Amino acid sequence: MRARVLLITSVSALLYLWDAVSTFQLFRESNPGFRELNIYVDTSSFNSILLSPAPLAVFLIFLVCLLYAEKNSAQIPTLLESFSLKLAPVFFVFFYLFLKLIVSVNNTLLFYDRIGIMQFFLPLSARFVDSIAIQVTLIYSSLYLLTLPMWAVLTRAVYVRRSGPHSCNQHR
Repeated sequence: MRARVLLITSVSALLYLWDAVSTFQLFRESNPGFRELNIYVDTSSFNSILLSPAPLAVFLIFLVCLLYAEKNSAQIPTLLESFSLKLAPVFFVFFYLFLKLIVSVNNTLLFYDRIGIMQFFLPLSARFVDSIAIQVTLIYSSLYLLTLPMWAVLTRAVYVRRSGPHSCNQHR
């Protein structure tokens, strides 16, 4: 349990740092064509990016969800069978890591003058709303719903131990 929490927390901290560094590098080059999609992030300095209140709050929510998942890990198989709403914090742990990876790769691609991942989705969401914050929220919500089965499989792989008659070693 502790090793899993330490591993997931370390990966998330590295992704958080990668996101901050890639955002800082992107805006340090003073590229006038780039804008931060998160309206709550101040890109004036590295510390302001790293310690922005909204991303920091989401990171803290991630940690609370991770602790919830670990505390209730014995109940997760039952929750998966009924696909309970109590799985939302567990799924959020994996979704947060997925989003941080997408955002970091997006910023890195833009820094190297490549087309970013979000540039594929923004024109689709711009058809529905004008606000960039609402567009990003719509993209994240759509990604969450589209990848929901993947979070269920990943949750089962991480939190459900195979033992007893359904174990792979028991089959003949």
